[in-house]
Amino acid sequence: MADKKSPQDPQEPEDKSRSNTPDEREKQGDWVDKAVEVGGFFGMNKVRLQWRLRRWQESRQNEPPPVDREEHPRASEEFAQRHGSGTISNSLANVSASMVLAILIFACFVRTFALSKNLWTFDVQSLCNIGANLKFGYVVYWKQYWRWGTSVFLHGGLLHLGFNLYALMLLGPYIEEIYSRSRMLIFFMVTGFAASAFSSWWHAKGFIGIGASGAIMGLAGVAAGWGQRDNSFRGRQIRNLTLQWLGYTVVFGMFVNGDNPAHISGFVLGGVLGFFLYPFSQGKRWKPGPITLILAALSAVAVLGFVYLIFFPLSGATCRFGR
Repeated sequence: MADKKSPQDPQEPEDKSRSNTPDEREKQGDWVDKAVEVGGFFGMNKVRLQWRLRRWQESRQNEPPPVDREEHPRASEEFAQRHGSGTISNSLANVSASMVLAILIFACFVRTFALSKNLWTFDVQSLCNIGANLKFGYVVYWKQYWRWGTSVFLHGGLLHLGFNLYALMLLGPYIEEIYSRSRMLIFFMVTGFAASAFSSWWHAKGFIGIGASGAIMGLAGVAAGWGQRDNSFRGRQIRNLTLQWLGYTVVFGMFVNGDNPAHISGFVLGGVLGFFLYPFSQGKRWKPGPITLILAALSAVAVLGFVYLIFFPLSGATCRFGR
């Protein structure tokens, strides 16, 4: 008489979609290599593209399997508490801070275009009237310190905007993954404001500064500082990559009259912050402390305030050249 199967014997088929055999890993590597080659053909950075595709691939492999709510109600409840229950409030809570910043920067670009009527190059007077950075003496004399923040959200044309938005969406999510969205927002505003202030002090005269590159290089510096502190193979690779990025940016800035004082100072300050601040523990539910919450709230208010000043400039914001 044949033995009956025990109720404890597994009845569910193996989830082949999550298997990780050598053959499947080789196939997954093949499509990444092909995608990198295609991206390189169109002028993209192969190392950076391969790194991002590998990270995306690893995140997909590490996703937990779907939970049957009827068979495993407790596991489903725990998963909802950890990752959100799918409500509108939780969906908004999962919005990327980098995406929000990119949308606001684009909105300010539209605002500038409405004044200048030129998509590729905006005139200096229009930029100055709505918050471009100026030489230190002018800012101090007229007490227009807000220019060090508004200038971060202004750009000189479509190409300038495109380069900075691409860099922001490349670096921002990575910093959010390591340090959280709240800290990423803090890093962006602190390094951007400080880089603008340093650039204003550095330039003696005839200076009009715009762009988020100081804040973006600040994020690159945070990644470099974290990589140096982590001291793992991946950390050192990220550090070296961001240092190369800084070098390319400085060299490129020499040819296009870029604001290299803002680039370098933003990177250095970001490196200090990334080295000395601990990232949150990966894979655990992280709750920001009171100091982080306060600084994040102040950064959010500052972002909205600077954008507001671009759309509704103060009465004394009109530039007076030659004084």
